[in-house]
Amino acid sequence: MNNTHLMPVLFLWAALQSWPGQAWAADAPAEGIRFQFNPPVDVLYQSTAYSHITMDMGMAGQQSSEGTVVSNIKISKTEGGYLFVTEPVSVVIKRNGDVIRDPLTQLIQESVVSVEADREGKVVSLSGYENLEKNIREKIPAEKVQALTALIKVQELSSKAAAEWESRMEGLVGTDSRLGDAWIDAREYHLPTGETVVYYARTKIESKQPCGGRDCVKIVFRYSTEAGDLEAPGQTVTRKPSALIDKDEARPGLKIRGFGSRVLEPDTMMIHSEISQKIIEVAAPEAVPGMPSMKITEKNEYHCAFP
Repeated sequence: MNNTHLMPVLFLWAALQSWPGQAWAADAPAEGIRFQFNPPVDVLYQSTAYSHITMDMGMAGQQSSEGTVVSNIKISKTEGGYLFVTEPVSVVIKRNGDVIRDPLTQLIQESVVSVEADREGKVVSLSGYENLEKNIREKIPAEKVQALTALIKVQELSSKAAAEWESRMEGLVGTDSRLGDAWIDAREYHLPTGETVVYYARTKIESKQPCGGRDCVKIVFRYSTEAGDLEAPGQTVTRKPSALIDKDEARPGLKIRGFGSRVLEPDTMMIHSEISQKIIEVAAPEAVPGMPSMKITEKNEYHCAFP
């Protein structure tokens, strides 16, 4: 499977999966954590997103892709909410340890993505990917354009970016929570084959901690293909979970497991740092002779530097 141009595109929208944060009193009672979407206005900050993906296909070989995207993000107020403008300042992509220097990487670095959100943190509009597609058609050699435009679909990239934004809100905006609150919901994972599969995530409000002179909350995650694997004693609540998927819709031979954490300011929903790791194992389908089994290890890190 040739995913030569897939990873740079993934890292492009990975770069905008980061959002800001403000403060909360460290001595507030645990039962009074109030989550609000109230980002600071006219602030320019920098984010660093790192991703490393290893794809092991057994006898068919192994390949790895990694990327680091440093971006400047500017927040401004709009009539109905806020505008986040993400401008990459550095994009470094590696494949199997070698730095990739091609026109597409440069076009990604030139791509500015804007997200407008309402006062509740919900995406109103997202733009920027259409310019990437336009530049590919105009600046990439003609013999490569068709293959790239088949991968870089404006609507699909925009939908994924919006979904990533929403997932970071976790349905928390406007809610009161306590340390120890936890819930399980269903999510989607997009395989390199283009297939979309379902897994489950258990989210828990773990602790309070200082971050860069501000007060933050640490939220932890565990991932599994089976919702039952994530059940645990203690406070478990249901907070606007996505609809659970019927077991009949689960993909046979698929296992997803992993963990992660996110540190954010509940007063603003600004994220200071995030780490995650997922291991995806896909058994070779019996109906497709010759197709190898696949194991994907995906590691992501995200950090913000605020003024």
